Amino acid sequence: MITVSNAKIKSWRRCRREAHFKYVEKIERKRPEPPLLKGRIIHELIEAYYTPGRSWKKVLESFREDYEDLFIEEQEEYGDIIGDLEKVMESYIYKYKNDSIKYIKFNGQMFEIEEEIELVPGKVNLVIKADALAEDKKSRKWLVERKSFGKKIPGEGIRHSDLQTTIYYWGFKKKGLKLDGVLWDYIKSKPPKEPDILKNGGISKRQRIDTDYYTYLKAIEDNGLDPNDYQDMLEMLKEKEDDRFRRIQLPSPDKIAEPLIEDMKKTSLEIYHLLGLSKEKNLGWHCERCQYNPLCQAELRGLDTEYMRKADYKERRFDNGEDEEKREQHE
Repeated sequence: MITVSNAKIKSWRRCRREAHFKYVEKIERKRPEPPLLKGRIIHELIEAYYTPGRSWKKVLESFREDYEDLFIEEQEEYGDIIGDLEKVMESYIYKYKNDSIKYIKFNGQMFEIEEEIELVPGKVNLVIKADALAEDKKSRKWLVERKSFGKKIPGEGIRHSDLQTTIYYWGFKKKGLKLDGVLWDYIKSKPPKEPDILKNGGISKRQRIDTDYYTYLKAIEDNGLDPNDYQDMLEMLKEKEDDRFRRIQLPSPDKIAEPLIEDMKKTSLEIYHLLGLSKEKNLGWHCERCQYNPLCQAELRGLDTEYMRKADYKERRFDNGEDEEKREQHE
């Protein structure tokens, strides 16, 4: 019996050499790329905010300690990631201060809800995982997919074709949970900019400033100014709030789940029989974003990769690949 996840399925389909590094050698890069790290931290901060007895600021401080242990060159690569995400969280909390949904527990789990279901009897189990489950004011229940993004919210086509979400939705319904659809919780990871302070003591009304209502209002108050003098800017920013944070509800994807599950069963049986034996490279456009690309390139050139493994890679903490799935959510 083996256990697979959506991440493991995707990795096997993309490149068997990648799957070998990840699930047989069980290694990963020591330092994730900045966008991936941002996505992971955002998830943890939001979970802490909504969990009774936890403080999102204390969680952020724990990441600050890790950040301060980095070399100067590494800190420059990440930028002021701690300060940036503090601003993002403050704006997120302001946006949803009168939240219309409440998070619900499933088998004692509130966030990062993880379960297993049988995919191929006697051979393969599938890990399913939800960022959260939520109920709205109309008592409708939603599978929550929380995704951070850099520039703009992904389009409708991406939501409808998202394999991971469809599989997880199907899996939790198999577990007996009655769901009405998927709630996408989008968070822009780029922090809002603070408006410039003018020589006359006011603040800039530049229309194209990349900020939000909360940050601009806070700047007004911090500088002892009258919000009535800036109503034009505040109204404009209020209308643009959904460009930074947006929740989108989609009805159940039941119709497309079954054929996807059948495809997943076939791939999982390939993994069952061939993982550890088949490790061919599938070179292509995806290699540039692959964390194992330096190792592959070294192997292609006949170089010794042992030093690279020790210097740049570490043992993976999550064998089922769900941590990798989470980090891939950042667009």
